[in-house]
Amino acid sequence: MCVGTRKERMGKMAEFHFSPRENKAHLINWHSWGEDAFRKAEEQNKLILLSIGAVWCHWCHVMDEQAYSDSGNIQLINERFIPIRVDTDRQPDVNRRYNMGGWPTTVVLTSDGELLQGGTYIPSVGLNKLLTELDSIYHENSEEIKQRVQTFYRQHQSEIDQRGEADLKEEMILEVRSMVLEEYEPEYGGFGIEPKFPHTEALNFLLDEYYRTQNEDLAEVLHKTLTNMAGGGMFDREMGGFFRYSTTKDWSIPHFEKMLEDNSKLLVVYLKAYQIFNDNNYKEIALDVIMYLTDWLVNHQSGVFYGSQDADEDYYRKSRTEREQLPEPYRDMTIYTSWNGLAISAFLKAFAVLDALECRDIALKGLEFLLKNCYKSDEGMYHYYLDGEGHNTGLLEDQMAIINALLDAYEVTHTKNYLQQGIHLTDLVIERFYDDRAGGFYVDIPDSAVLKRMTLLEKPLTINSCMAELCLRLQVVTGDADYGQIAEKTLRFCADQYSGYKLFAAAFGSAVSAYIHGFTHITIIGEFGQQSVQKLFQESLKVYSNHKVVEELDPVLDHTRIASLGYDPAQHQAYICRGRKCYPPIQQSEDITRVLAEVKINR
Repeated sequence: MCVGTRKERMGKMAEFHFSPRENKAHLINWHSWGEDAFRKAEEQNKLILLSIGAVWCHWCHVMDEQAYSDSGNIQLINERFIPIRVDTDRQPDVNRRYNMGGWPTTVVLTSDGELLQGGTYIPSVGLNKLLTELDSIYHENSEEIKQRVQTFYRQHQSEIDQRGEADLKEEMILEVRSMVLEEYEPEYGGFGIEPKFPHTEALNFLLDEYYRTQNEDLAEVLHKTLTNMAGGGMFDREMGGFFRYSTTKDWSIPHFEKMLEDNSKLLVVYLKAYQIFNDNNYKEIALDVIMYLTDWLVNHQSGVFYGSQDADEDYYRKSRTEREQLPEPYRDMTIYTSWNGLAISAFLKAFAVLDALECRDIALKGLEFLLKNCYKSDEGMYHYYLDGEGHNTGLLEDQMAIINALLDAYEVTHTKNYLQQGIHLTDLVIERFYDDRAGGFYVDIPDSAVLKRMTLLEKPLTINSCMAELCLRLQVVTGDADYGQIAEKTLRFCADQYSGYKLFAAAFGSAVSAYIHGFTHITIIGEFGQQSVQKLFQESLKVYSNHKVVEELDPVLDHTRIASLGYDPAQHQAYICRGRKCYPPIQQSEDITRVLAEVKINR
């Protein structure tokens, strides 16, 4: 059995992440995902064993320690398979096409990338049996399997590209609300039974729906969910921050990994809840999330955020004093662009709502780092940054998160460069990812067309709904109707599929609401820094209105934009419009809240 030299093994351990506990998984001749591994499989007539895991994944570590440390499995894999190891956070495009419902995902592929069979966690004996049987079946039936693969590709892509279009109606919002509430668990709050995930898209949708309708049943759903989720074991009372999910329906026993993505989204949820309900408990929870992120996941020198912190059950079950005596859980120092975009937007919202200057400074510093180090002018944002370079520009989620962050930065700083960069990146996204014929955005554009399954392009509901809402926001800020038309066509494409998504249609409901009811557009005109103008600006940022856009315009520097809006540059005041209805100008900051309340009532 060939396991390579010590130098090769050490290099492999640096390239791939294995369990932090004792294991022999590095003795498997793992390959990176790429054409080289598939070429070897073709030349050597071998199947591929694909293992998809994550640095924070407990059961991935267990599989390293057991199934992938078994000497018989190591020999079988090295002799009869080409093993590939993929980190789901670094390569979500691969995970999207092969994940079997969780991590670890363990699948066997043909040399052209077609999935034969697989599952999630597989014990040692089961893995040996599975691999031995599949190896035998494949070599006895290879021609039949290859013909089946070709038929699958033709049928699948045809289905993706031939969906119809539907009209966008108010009833769609009501249907999404009903589907979300059907999943509500009334005893402890949250959605589903167990395990329980936060489902932030659903919470954001219900927060907006409550604000819009003042339906007290929605308020009860929100209060019970937000209070119990933060009051149970899923929230770390010692160090702040939320764990990834609860294994029990009463929120008592968490799965202990902490993710930048989850905490960024939950920070926005609790900030919105504080704005809407004026409940200081939600403010305190938001502050504790900020504390965790700034203490553990922020690189204060560059302003960027690290990806996650490992699930160390023994560590987290102890008090803060006891934790200080133990090694801290492993932190993934990889800088993921999409998650950083979410964190930047969340920290800018914290600045707007809580006047947290440190949050603004961290966010803007991190945004500048990403634009400098993770951006390619003709392709857009890289997916992650590691060892001094960016990797993979083919993912829509990275572009969308940074565009939102740029627009948020423009709102709080009135720096035109952020807006211009956001427009440029959006136009690049439309050029690269948008399907002008059928509507909708492809979620990724893989850089390898050799592997057939990677050429299958998808237009998932949630990310298309979010992208449509982003285009509607850009239309408000720029006055460019083309963005609105793209948003409408995308939502019409989504409208043909949303009804089967149940809870996961929440983002579609939010986007349709933005399309039908419009955005609240607050425009403040006056010299930057002037006290009365600054008060109007700060109050406009702080107070809540769903789908809100705030602009501060200088009478001289922004005279073209002011003229396009039809406002008088000589009058230092605020203007509020919702959709096509505008309200009388405002001179006093305290009137911002009053008028927004009137906007809500008259909708």
